[in-house]
Amino acid sequence: MLRIVSLLASATETVYALDMGQFLVGRSHECDYPPEVQHLPVLTKPRIEVDRSSREIDEQVRTLWHRGEPVYWIDEELLRQLRPTVILTQDHCEVCAVSLADVERALASWRSAASCEPATLLGQSPPWRDPPRIVALKPHSLLDVWKGIEAIGEALGVAHRAQRLVADLHNRLVQLSQHVPQRRPAPTVLCLEWLDPVMSAGNWMPELVSWAGGIPVLDYPGQPSRYLSWNDVLVANPQVIVITCCGWEVSRSRAELGCLERLPGWWDLQAVRSRRVYVADGNHYFNRPGPRLVESAYILAEMLHPEELEPAHCATAWQPAYL
Repeated sequence: MLRIVSLLASATETVYALDMGQFLVGRSHECDYPPEVQHLPVLTKPRIEVDRSSREIDEQVRTLWHRGEPVYWIDEELLRQLRPTVILTQDHCEVCAVSLADVERALASWRSAASCEPATLLGQSPPWRDPPRIVALKPHSLLDVWKGIEAIGEALGVAHRAQRLVADLHNRLVQLSQHVPQRRPAPTVLCLEWLDPVMSAGNWMPELVSWAGGIPVLDYPGQPSRYLSWNDVLVANPQVIVITCCGWEVSRSRAELGCLERLPGWWDLQAVRSRRVYVADGNHYFNRPGPRLVESAYILAEMLHPEELEPAHCATAWQPAYL
């Protein structure tokens, strides 16, 4: 029988979008959507203090990284008890979510424990002897996200549903591009994934900006997010700045705006002078490479074209930084 453990929030959303949520038996601490997933056992937790400042979180992560230690802890015993046949994880970023390396370490412990089971010592096979299938997603672009959805669908035996879902998601992006105002020139947009130190939002984000009718600056499609030189930001002088901090909702990011406001030249940027700085929910939308990336593009369009498009997601998924 199919038993799914998802250790990636976007993969969990994909499982439900494929109408396979009834087969989920465990989740990560970050898997919180749709709401019905929250009753499932939680197998992970961060090894850093997530309520610290932007700078302190970055320093904690760097410390663990230099030590060669994982950022997340997996409950290996609970994983064994749940007996998954499929584990969904990622091999994209060891900081953003539980990684393939974390899962492989847990499974090594699984195999070690199996060799000590009474049934194994008697020459019998324990009921969970067969290793689970691991689907490790590695999204850098929207195409990679679509391929990841199809990989999940194939692993769960619903490849046809995944193909339909990908087609529907792409069609929604096409519809969006046909409805956004075709301004010439389009507004230049800088998306920030972290505030202190300042980081760009790379990977699929430049594509979302383009679909929403903007021109991404200091970001390149399919390239990883990166630390930015503040002088490069001043030189680019974007017309719009969108803050999409990884793992943070709107209120958390707003509380850290001072990190930017204290930087020299912040108040002289044209996006700041024209009050076109927006704070978005980077936790539930932009940083989850799954089905809701399309909704993220619609959210971007609302921010880029406030006079033409209804702000349907304002107050829930984004807010202006300055009124």
